[in-house]
Order: sequence, then C-alpha cells, then structure tokens
Amino acid sequence: AKRMSTDPAPYTIRRATQEDAPALSALAARTFYDTFKGTAAEEDFVVAMEEWFNIPSFEARTAHPATEVYLAAAPDGTAA
Repeated sequence: AKRMSTDPAPYTIRRATQEDAPALSALAARTFYDTFKGTAAEEDFVVAMEEWFNIPSFEARTAHPATEVYLAAAPDGTAA
C-alpha cells in the first residue's frame, strides 16, 4: 500500500480568495457526497450540491469581509 506523506512542509495554510471558488466548490460537493451517500436519492444529492456548493456561492463566501475561509495550498499557491 502506498503511504501518504505526513510531512506538511510543502503545504501552507492561506486565506481563500474568489479564484479558489472552483476548487472549494468541488471539495465541498465531493465531501458532502462521500459523507452522506446512501442516505438519500441520487437526484436529491445533485440538487443539493448544485444549490449549496456552487461556484458563485464560494465566490461570495470568499469575498465577504466577515467570512474567513482557509485552505491548504501547494507550493505553487494553488488549493491542495
């Protein structure tokens, strides 16, 4: 089995920006689905993910001054 690196050195934690919205949206939808699959009909998941985890919603969250969203960033600065 392949071992994952436990060395966090190449990654940093930074505040998310609007440019990170697509990556945040994809991660949120995938995490939600993986957590709750089997508890509802697939069509319900599609509707929920499109409504709650869409890119514009994450653009708004990261742009709002009272909301702080953080992520792990790869050495090149992209969301990891």
